[in-house]
Amino acid sequence: MLSDAALEVLELAPMWQLRPKKVVPQPIWMVRELTDIDGVTGWMVLEKTPVDNVAMLLDNIFRALHLSMKQEFELIRVELGAAMQIKRPQWLWVCSPQLFQQLSQSEHDQPNPVAGNVGASPYQASCPVFLSEPPEQLLENAGAKAQLWADWCVFDLRALNRAKRVP
Repeated sequence: MLSDAALEVLELAPMWQLRPKKVVPQPIWMVRELTDIDGVTGWMVLEKTPVDNVAMLLDNIFRALHLSMKQEFELIRVELGAAMQIKRPQWLWVCSPQLFQQLSQSEHDQPNPVAGNVGASPYQASCPVFLSEPPEQLLENAGAKAQLWADWCVFDLRALNRAKRVP
């Protein structure tokens, strides 16, 4: 190994400059902006872009729940909170308990007290959160699909919309 003096002569000193900083990659999430028949807009957050049978399953679920997709885009965790503050979705659908746990952490990896309740978004307390299994698991498990339907009926976006219209 070369000494510090030799490295300095070769303009490679000090040693800490030779080691690149460790960059932790941010997860990239797929966000789908959805609207129900009453015009209530929300976001579905997925860990990855659905393809093939999973994409077809989601299309069928959207049709059954009377949701239409307006757009889809990718965001990293730190961008999601800012995007929610700007666009103000009226609800958030998180497609994985593990993903919800990641969203429930603040940017400094401290638990976010607002997100202790699934009824509150990690970034916006007035935004209800619908939590489901990942679409890949729904595809493999008919019981999980039935549970999704039952949970969605309880969530009922139309009731959410009527509550927001009351003065």
